[in-house]
Amino acid sequence: MKTTLTYNPPTHPSGMSLRDYFAGQALAGISQHLSVMLSEQDMTAEEIRRSLKLASALSLSLADEMMEARTQEEETEE
Repeated sequence: MKTTLTYNPPTHPSGMSLRDYFAGQALAGISQHLSVMLSEQDMTAEEIRRSLKLASALSLSLADEMMEARTQEEETEE
């Protein structure tokens, strides 16, 4: 999975950026699906760890795509 954005300026006093927010929202949705999947399968601790790592990477990738779409939308409005 690619992570295209390297500049991630804070936009909230807590230090959370818009990318962080998008990633958190994506992770919430992915976690819902992942919890169902984990409860239905007999997985080893290593498989669970890999699944969680993948979910984290996917969340950041989705956030990057949302940031890119937002940038493209702003450019077309100008």
